[in-house]
Amino acid sequence: MSEDRMIMNALWGALVIATFTLILLVVPEAREEREEQDALYCEMVALSLETEGELGWPDFRNKYRRICVA
Repeated sequence: MSEDRMIMNALWGALVIATFTLILLVVPEAREEREEQDALYCEMVALSLETEGELGWPDFRNKYRRICVA
């Protein structure tokens, strides 16, 4: 195997490792952010239901019963 070929294989390997590392770092953060957004959504829709729409948000995503009342 030539030296150029070995260098190219090493670079591809490093690229693959870097890509998987980035995925492993980003995916949990995205899930945490989604969970935080869902918690805020549940809180605001519950507030709207408790105050008959005076405060909070209406269930504009139509997912309050699915994700908040489990």
